[in-house]
This record gives sequence, C-alpha cells and structure tokens, in this order.
Amino acid sequence: MRPTTDLFDLEFIFSQQAWLMPRELQREYKRRVLHSELHLPRWEQLEALHQAGALVPMYRFVKNVRSILANARQNNVAGVPLGLLSLNAHFDSSMGSLVDPRTEPYRSWYSYLSEREGRVYWTSSFFYSPYQLLLVSVLRTLVPKMRTRRTSRKHSSIGISYGLKLDERTRAYVEEKATENTELVLALTALETRYLPELRGHRHLVRHIGLDADAMNAYRRSFDPVSMLSWIGWDAKRIRDTAERLLRVADSIDPLRDWHELVRLCHPDKWEKLRGDALVASDHRIAAEILLTFYEDLVRVSAAPPFEPIPKLVRGPRDRRLRSDPKQLDAVLMDFGISPHPSLVLVLEGKTEWLLVPRVMDLLGIPRHRSFIEIFNGEGVDTDFGLLAKYIAIPALGEPLRNSVLLTRPPTKFLVVINAEKKFETPGMREDQRKKWARRIHKAVPEQYRTPTLLKEILSLISVG
Repeated sequence: MRPTTDLFDLEFIFSQQAWLMPRELQREYKRRVLHSELHLPRWEQLEALHQAGALVPMYRFVKNVRSILANARQNNVAGVPLGLLSLNAHFDSSMGSLVDPRTEPYRSWYSYLSEREGRVYWTSSFFYSPYQLLLVSVLRTLVPKMRTRRTSRKHSSIGISYGLKLDERTRAYVEEKATENTELVLALTALETRYLPELRGHRHLVRHIGLDADAMNAYRRSFDPVSMLSWIGWDAKRIRDTAERLLRVADSIDPLRDWHELVRLCHPDKWEKLRGDALVASDHRIAAEILLTFYEDLVRVSAAPPFEPIPKLVRGPRDRRLRSDPKQLDAVLMDFGISPHPSLVLVLEGKTEWLLVPRVMDLLGIPRHRSFIEIFNGEGVDTDFGLLAKYIAIPALGEPLRNSVLLTRPPTKFLVVINAEKKFETPGMREDQRKKWARRIHKAVPEQYRTPTLLKEILSLISVG
C-alpha cells in the first residue's frame, strides 16, 4: 500500500474537504453514534484506537516548534497554541513535515508533549480523513472493550489512560477492516477533486482561498480516468465491486430505508443534517457514488465493461445510488403522498363565482390549499376550456408495465361549473363538450398509450355542472 503522503503528488489534492483534527473527528463521530456511552470524548481513546491499529491517523504533522515560536515572536503573537495549529494542503514546510503514521512504529501520544518557555506543547499533531468515518460501525463495537487505568504521566489532564485489548480473532478482523478503509481513503481522496463538487450540487468547490478555481475546473475537464486508475492501483472491477459493497452496507444500516428515495432528491447540503445511522449510510452512498461515477468515466473511454442491464422488476445495489433524476420528483412525491399537484381543478364561470365559492368552502370547512383544490376563473362561457383541461388533466405517464403504465403524479379531476347557456345549454351539449375535452387530452398522450380504456379513464376525471 502506498503511503498517504503520496497524495501530495496529485493536483488540487485536499481542495474539497478539510482534514479532521482529533477533536473534529470526535465531533463528527458523535453525530453518527447517538448513544452517549459509545462516544469518544477523550483524545486518549483515539490514542488507544491508534495503538490497536483500528483507527490510525492519516497524517502526523511533525512540528518545527522552534520555527513556529520564532514566527510567533516576530509577529507579536504571544503564546502560540501549537496544539491548535491548523493545517491545509498548502502548509508552510518550514513549520514542519508530514509523515504517514503507518510507516513508523507506534509511539504513545504522550511522547509528543513537550514543555518549552513555561508552556506545554504538542510537538506533533494528528490528522484524520473524513472517509475514515466509514469505520464508525466497527469503532463503536470497540468502545465498550476499552479499559481505563490510572496513570502518573506528567501531562495527563485526567489521570487515566485507555487500553484496548483484543482477542486474536477480533484483532484480525479489525486490522482487515482498517487496511481496507485505508486503501479506500486513498482512492476516494484522489478522486474527490474530480467528482465531489458535482455530487454536492456545485459547479465547482474550492475550500482554500487562494486556489485558482479556473485551473481546478480545467483539471477536472482534462481528467484522465485511466491514469488515475493506474495511480490508485486497482482494476476497474474492484472499483465497481467496492462501490456496490458500500451501497449494500448503506442499505443494511439505513434507518430511513425507503425514505432514501425522497432523501436523494434533496439538495446535498441537506444530507449533512442527518444523524446517526442515517448519516453513516449517507457517508457510504457518497463514497459509492464517487467510485461509480469514476467507473462510468472508465466505461466511456473503453477502460471498463459497461454495466449489465437490470430487468425492470429486479432490484440491485445500484438502484440505491445517490444520483437522482429530477424527472422522478413527481413520482416520488406521489408515492409519499405529498404531491403538490391538486386533486381537483375547479373552473368557475366568472368573477361572481370566483368571489363566492371560496367563502362557501371556508364556511363548509373545505381546505383551499392548491395541492388539494385549485380554483380558476373561467371568465365566461365562451372560454375554450379544452385548452385548460388538456394542460391540467393530461395524465403524467411513467414506466410502462406489461399491460399498463405507471403514473408519475396523481390524476387531477377537472370540474367546470358553468351556467346552462350557449354550448352548455342542455345536458347533451354539456356531455358533448366533456367528450370533446377527453378526446383532446387522449390525443395528447403518446400514441402507444391511446387505448379505449385510457379514454374511459380520462372521461371519468372530467365533469361539467
């Protein structure tokens, strides 16, 4: 496995997401694990997970404390809190260097505490990747196994330390999952510059002020998926298999389950409002979508075989992707019973009815919101109500089945309340108008669906009174 420091060979790396300092990782972990007894409030607990190989930080920033303090004095900054030193992809190398903690023997975090000029400093800082939160399901099983013991270490703030003793079988499982996650972190971090902005609904996203957005967008346009696949060191099949595994995991833990159909239609910024396993499932789906979109680019350049077609009535992991078609909105809202389309369009003859009918509805307690009943002013019997009927009552057809077709929004009934005069004078004339409108609507439907049965259904939605 290549060291994490190799990521700096890539352009615009870490421009999309910030690294997580220990306290930030603890906060994000808490949003995903809602049971307080499973939280990680102490950095000593992260140290125990590091020692056990369950959650090894992505980077250790080895600080040049002398240089940092000299810089602070030069800029008249008293008591620089080295433990809070932030870091981004463009840190000043004179302030220190980065190492991959996996490439060096484990040392107690206490060994990185030092006392200078009367203050205690961290001589190294640890940083994590947001993608390491994909390990949450494993980590929360380890927290109850932690044991505390008293310690007399000089700089201990709580007087205790944490240990994590695992049996051979559990240790092997944890190490396997940690190694799997590290490889995934490298792949996702390498790919996110190209794919994460679009997934999050942004034309481009630059986290660091000073980066050239135009240059980054040019990089994304000229992105070579074959070269990136070679850098990652996987084959296309592994990209696809890993993505589908992530989707299966998401399905197995997501408490929202079928609500996902609605959630994925929301703006991606709203996904961050999720909590608990719903947020963990979202993490997995985001990771899967990055990989699947990358795979589609590999297919586009003939570097991977295309997805096999899935029979319409067969569900597969890719059905649960975050990608959504805005055309699905009406169908999903109808399925959840929250369609904004009215159940009834009531057309009134003129201004008098337009004023009186809403008051009568209020008196009778009939709701007047537009998603239930929408009222139109017909402005006289000479109006061509057929055009309005065609616009409103034409059924929205979706996926065809064997002997039927699905609706993508609820059917809307069309009721015209008009005086019995002119072309509406007799019951027969009113019926002729009703059939005329129905035929007009029927003709607007795609030819393959223009059946006598559909015409009968359309007639049942139109009334003249």
